[in-house]
Amino acid sequence: MPAAYYPLIGQLGETSFMALSQEEKDAYYAKHPAQKQGGWRNLARCRLALEVSAYRPITSVPHITAPVLYAAATRDTLCPLEGVKVAAAATPNAQLVTVDAGHFHVYSGEPFQYLAGKYVEFFRQAAGLPAEAGGEAEQQPQVMTFHGPS
Repeated sequence: MPAAYYPLIGQLGETSFMALSQEEKDAYYAKHPAQKQGGWRNLARCRLALEVSAYRPITSVPHITAPVLYAAATRDTLCPLEGVKVAAAATPNAQLVTVDAGHFHVYSGEPFQYLAGKYVEFFRQAAGLPAEAGGEAEQQPQVMTFHGPS
């Protein structure tokens, strides 16, 4: 029996794994080469739906012992900010940084540059290194620190 396929990306209201607004679709495709390589098609095997439906990373976050930086986009419809806040609150030693963007907008431009700087700050802090001087991005998203449950 041949594999069954389902659209990976679709417009809001269409049947697909990821129903996106036109703005989100444009951002998704902007991070990929204009000419698709390797035979890429906007399809995924239907069995992915079974695997994804059982995927519940939130059940593991209270057990994470390493410092965690959650980066969330305030206009993300795939991973809404409220869900990321719940994960950050449930994770011991977690920080949350937000950027005013959609899910796929954080892979380029100013949101990417800002978050890259926050990742560097986070890793320097986690490694016990001094903070770098200067270089702060113009955009100032809210940064919240959660210490998780006791």
